[in-house]
Amino acid sequence: MAKHCTRVFSPIPGEHKLICSHITALQLIGVELPRLEEGELVLNADTVHICSGKKAARPRLDGVKSHYWYPTTTSVTALKDFCCVSPIVAWEQMAAWVSLVELVVLGDSMMRRAWNLKKATFSQFNEALSRDRNFRGRRKCLRALPLMRENTDSSQETRLRLRMEAIGFSGAVVNMKMADSLVGKTYYFDIAYPQLRIVLEYNGQQHGKRAQWKVDIDKRRFLHLVGWELFEVFAEDLMDDTRWNILIASIVAVAGTQEVFALGE
Repeated sequence: MAKHCTRVFSPIPGEHKLICSHITALQLIGVELPRLEEGELVLNADTVHICSGKKAARPRLDGVKSHYWYPTTTSVTALKDFCCVSPIVAWEQMAAWVSLVELVVLGDSMMRRAWNLKKATFSQFNEALSRDRNFRGRRKCLRALPLMRENTDSSQETRLRLRMEAIGFSGAVVNMKMADSLVGKTYYFDIAYPQLRIVLEYNGQQHGKRAQWKVDIDKRRFLHLVGWELFEVFAEDLMDDTRWNILIASIVAVAGTQEVFALGE
């Protein structure tokens, strides 16, 4: 995206102060992109998005989509070659273009557990919404904030957690830390329900690697010893209704829940 911006901006006179925004800002800052639904293709990755605090000042340029955004003067991040809105402002801007679930996913991705991927904290999101009171999508942001969690590892884990919450499994702890005193190891579990003594581990592509595979075996053995139940979840479980219902039925059976939640209820 940085190279693309360079090509697009190169013929533009230097007096224009261009501030990258929306999905372009996310790419330049290095934030994992949310899923865009059909009808939102105006925010495609091939278009450079910029914003201005003055509607009349928005330039009309080939390959550039100009947006009006009033708080830009207090929320600009200077990169090596470009200026763009801050990560949280980019999140606020995307609220008008993504679903509530994907807005939560985007917020979580900005608060990753890995230090090099962490772009913001929960308190900073809260402060921004208290400050920025008049923008399209603010109500959705206010709904998304209580659902967001710090220190997650992947967007798929967030989607899984939200889907579980939608069918009644609340109280999830993300990346729950548990120590194995017998071997002196500390494990992190993707999604845990302490009240049910149940753990969900989302198995992405990295789990096929031998080193990660051995860690996964150790984690399963540890949970078995302490009386917890582990459920492994794959991408196919989130995409296929039959697989999802079987997974939920298995969790409900172990949890001792009286009612089997139907998909979508």
